[in-house]
Amino acid sequence: MHERIGDGSEALRLVNIQLGGMGLLGGTIGLNSAAETVMMGPVTHPRDEAVVMRMWETYVGGAFLTDPTPGLLNRAMASANHGTLGCDDFALPQAVEHLRWHRDSMRTHWIVDWRVEDQAVHGFALHRPLTERFTQADATTLRILCGHVLLAKRLETDRPVQEADAVHYPIFLIDSRMRVHHVNAEAERLLLADDGFRTAGKKLFCKDVDASTKLKMAVAAAAALHESPEPRFVLVPRRLAHRPYIAAITTVRLANAAGQRSYGARVQIIDTTAPPKPSLGESYRLLFNLTVAERRVAEALMTEGDALSVVALRCGISYHTVRTHVARLLAKTGTKGIPALVRLLSRLD
Repeated sequence: MHERIGDGSEALRLVNIQLGGMGLLGGTIGLNSAAETVMMGPVTHPRDEAVVMRMWETYVGGAFLTDPTPGLLNRAMASANHGTLGCDDFALPQAVEHLRWHRDSMRTHWIVDWRVEDQAVHGFALHRPLTERFTQADATTLRILCGHVLLAKRLETDRPVQEADAVHYPIFLIDSRMRVHHVNAEAERLLLADDGFRTAGKKLFCKDVDASTKLKMAVAAAAALHESPEPRFVLVPRRLAHRPYIAAITTVRLANAAGQRSYGARVQIIDTTAPPKPSLGESYRLLFNLTVAERRVAEALMTEGDALSVVALRCGISYHTVRTHVARLLAKTGTKGIPALVRLLSRLD
């Protein structure tokens, strides 16, 4: 689960459990001798290395398998795309049927966190000494680490420029020093409107000094991969009495003219006063057999992109419910991720 790689940095090993043909509720879920524990992405930035090393001073790493028969973990995964299970050694007689450890000794506490993505379950398993009980902070740290590794996976495969040009809202791609790498057509129109944002010396600024400082800090944190992989939000005042823009900042990898890649930030501008656009016609809902709720989430994705926290606010539902609807949308449309889904729906609209 934990190994040293060539450059001396630390990496996390994820268990990748391919789902059976019938999804979470059917098929054999588990690993066999032919399956591999796969590396989803090295953790190379300082903060994550420090977190990992602190955890490894306290915990002993392990990997988890699930019993192919319907059981505790299978039922839990069927209820949500993300969650946490915990148990101590006193409950192991009941749990061992469904969770088996690659450990000589079972007399430890354990905690498992999983996330379903790309038709696979990616999970961490950590042990604690018998004399210590795990806490809610352990579960929170575990979720953050899981999010970081999935973020690393996404950064290896995304195409930020193409994805920015395919959406209907302003996107700025900038480096850690606020230098503009790329703007899409909507972002160009926003700059021409001279409302809230400006550029100077190829750098992006907010017209409001305080907002500009907060944006700079959020971009620097995103480019350095600090703390949570979830979006950071900055309110940007506008002219007149309009409600402020919301800038959602996430991490991307940018390539320079020489092809070298470095971490930067994707700044999505959200206008909460703008009418929803575009909308999916009834024929497209019928084409993919979408429910009303799935259609509403699909329309929000076309406006907000992969900022699922914003989609949840716009739709008035929970973040986990949005993730469930997104998983169903991907399955029904046969797309591999949110950017591909948005491109498909945009072409159909």
